[in-house]
Amino acid sequence: MIVFFNGQFCPAEQARVSIFDRGFLYGDGLFEAVRVYSGRLFLWEKHLDRLERGAAELNIRIPFNRKDLTGIAHELLGRNKSVEAIMRLQLTRGQGKRGYSPRGAENPTFCVTVHPHVMTDQGKWKLQISRYSFCSRDKTLQVKTSSKIVQVLAKGEAEEAGYDEALFLNHENCVAEASGGNIFWLKGKIMYTPKPDVGLLPGVTRQFVMDLGGELKLKVSEVSAQLETLLKSDGAFLTSTGIEIVPIQEVEGKKMKESPWVNKLIKAYADVVGEFRKTGR
Repeated sequence: MIVFFNGQFCPAEQARVSIFDRGFLYGDGLFEAVRVYSGRLFLWEKHLDRLERGAAELNIRIPFNRKDLTGIAHELLGRNKSVEAIMRLQLTRGQGKRGYSPRGAENPTFCVTVHPHVMTDQGKWKLQISRYSFCSRDKTLQVKTSSKIVQVLAKGEAEEAGYDEALFLNHENCVAEASGGNIFWLKGKIMYTPKPDVGLLPGVTRQFVMDLGGELKLKVSEVSAQLETLLKSDGAFLTSTGIEIVPIQEVEGKKMKESPWVNKLIKAYADVVGEFRKTGR
């Protein structure tokens, strides 16, 4: 595998991050994961938008402009002959003085990697309610930071218990998100999703699906909702770059209804991707 690391293309085994890098020490950084279909970068500009917003929020300098990043991404796809893949952009604050203070860390670490991705029939997922919760006042939740230990623990516990994914509630027991994606549910022709200030990462795919819902004449509403509202819905699903749209079969043993709109959204998503594969638009 060829990677892009701090300004150079090189074999992955030659890319080395210092043990003093703040990304390694503190998770002081952020990342983006971009889906590649037929060698084309899907929703690329939207991912760059979020990368820039996150870097500004964390006050970390991105060492390349958007034009350069696009050129780097395309060259990396070509060097790896990547067709169906996930591209990951990783930015950390780099090395600095010992301790939490970011002062003196002025040379960020930046790398881009690309990984084969095969979309399989993922069926319908079962969710476990995580024992961990989010605080709606934590604005870092709206940045795709490298600090994901809570998500790692929640996902691991869910899998050990026989579930596919973990569902987070916030400190007021409002539905927030899954460990690796955003959640939606339907009631009639209204599609609901938690609003960002509940405490979640607003996904690029989340917004794309909200737009799809609007095109299908669904009313789209961002809300603060208790778990009971989700459980009494007509159907629910998860979204993310890697999984696209996955229906939810049950939450903690509670069977979910199956809204026909979920399959309509899945088809609409597939239609857009199919056109994108052919035209790049």
